[in-house]
Order: sequence, then C-alpha cells, then structure tokens
Amino acid sequence: ITTTIMTEPKRYVRLNPRFDRGETLSLLKAEIVQQQTTIDGNGDQNKYPLPVNWLRPTKDDGQVEFYAIPEDFRLNRSTSFRSGRVYGMDVTSGAAVLALLFDTYDCDESIKSPDGAESKRDDELTQLRVLDLCCAPGLKLCMLADLLPLASTVVGVDISQNRIQLCKNIVKKYHVNQTTSGPKDHNKEVPSSHSTIRLYCTDGTT
Repeated sequence: ITTTIMTEPKRYVRLNPRFDRGETLSLLKAEIVQQQTTIDGNGDQNKYPLPVNWLRPTKDDGQVEFYAIPEDFRLNRSTSFRSGRVYGMDVTSGAAVLALLFDTYDCDESIKSPDGAESKRDDELTQLRVLDLCCAPGLKLCMLADLLPLASTVVGVDISQNRIQLCKNIVKKYHVNQTTSGPKDHNKEVPSSHSTIRLYCTDGTT
C-alpha cells in the first residue's frame, strides 16, 4: 500500500537581516493578503508567511529566517522583494549553506554535544575564506556573507560574465558589501554583513 501525502505547494523567502524583522513580516503579510492568492481548506488566507523553524540553527538566530509563502504569490511584483527586504531563495539552498557552517546539520552524530546544547557556528572566532564555484545568481553568496565570522571573505567564481554581473546586481540590491542606514535609525550606520564578497569571472580551474 502506497500512501501519498498531499501538501499545499509553497515557495520560500529569506529575510534580509539588514531590515527590521517585524516591519518586513508585516509588509509581506499585507501584500499576500492583498493579492488574495491562496486560501486553505478553512478559508483562512492569513496564515502566511509561515516560519520554516527547522532551518534555524539556533532559537534566536535572526540571520537565518526562512518563510513559506503561497506558490502563486507574485513575489517579483511585491514591495518587500523589490526593496530588498526578502530574498527569493529556496530552503534547499539555505540548508546547503547551514550544512557547511553549523554543526547541527552534521551527519556524524558522534560529534554532537551529549548535553543537547544548541548548535554553534563552526570556527565562530576564526576568519574564514569560502570559495563558491558557479556562484550565480548569488543568493548563497549573500547568505554566507551574513553568517561567516567577522572579517571573513566569500569568493564567488563563475565562467560567465553575464552571470557574474547578475551576482553583482544581487549583492548591490541586498547591501551585502556596503554600509547602509539602519531601518529604525537613519542616523545610525550599521555594517551590512559579517564578511566581504569578491567576485571573479573565470573557469575556476586556476
């Protein structure tokens, strides 16, 4: 006997940590309701955005927040997306980044803390350099830059000049490599990310 569990199709976004979390979620929710795209079995269309709690390595990690939104929500037309408040990023890409950086997602159970302590970022006090080959469109680059230890470097490589330009546009849109005004206090400058992104157009073999 084969049992098929049907789930409502969804797509996902990651919050940009350089904006106020509450303001971003309120804006996104209002846009979803306004579009009136998805109504569940109870006629409730107000459940979105839904937090993806299993993809948060620590309880209070504001740098890693993915939310599910209706599959037919027109994200590219929304203010929250166009203003850079949310990344249109699938959870599978986010899971790949977290598997690299956080011990919660290590497959070797023997290295986990026996007392059940929360996950911690690997080498959290060490500057790291991470190489991302075939890096376009650049969403994982931005996530890595948010999560790596202070003063680390993410090196993105792609053989296509057009795809490298796409990466540059994404990095610029989300203010990853620059200092930007804080969303609450426009007189206060906040660092845009923990790390620096460097992009190279090459085949990655040298």
